[in-house]
Amino acid sequence: MPPRNEEADVKAILETNLKLSQITPFLEDADVMVTNLLEGKQYTDPTGTVVTISAATLKAIERWIAAHFASMWDKRVAESDVEPSSFTFEGETGKRLDFTRYGQQAINLDPTGCLRKLGDAEVVTDRPKFVAAVSSDRNYPPGQLPPPVQSSG
Repeated sequence: MPPRNEEADVKAILETNLKLSQITPFLEDADVMVTNLLEGKQYTDPTGTVVTISAATLKAIERWIAAHFASMWDKRVAESDVEPSSFTFEGETGKRLDFTRYGQQAINLDPTGCLRKLGDAEVVTDRPKFVAAVSSDRNYPPGQLPPPVQSSG
């Protein structure tokens, strides 16, 4: 299924020098994120009624997330000073959607609270952790490494 928005929809809210064609990958990624995390989600509205998130809300959230992704690529200057010459860019690393004002707007539009919780989520994987074990009593030929040792934690 194609994204809910057009590139021009994203560019209308985004301060950028990116061309429309350069916005496409960010819009496609936003579509994947919104579809996987929010499509079909239900929440309880202020009257106590269980409601499924609307198509219009999904479209708005997708637009703001696409702008968020694009703005991380095309960073905006938040402050500049001539003497001495310095620049401060928008955003703070490690903040996920809170990194930009566009991501913050997407969070605010999400009635399910799912996007807000992304920053709190612990990444869970079922892959075992491996650590490199180097033994001084063995000499390995160039290009050959000792086998990985699975850690216990």
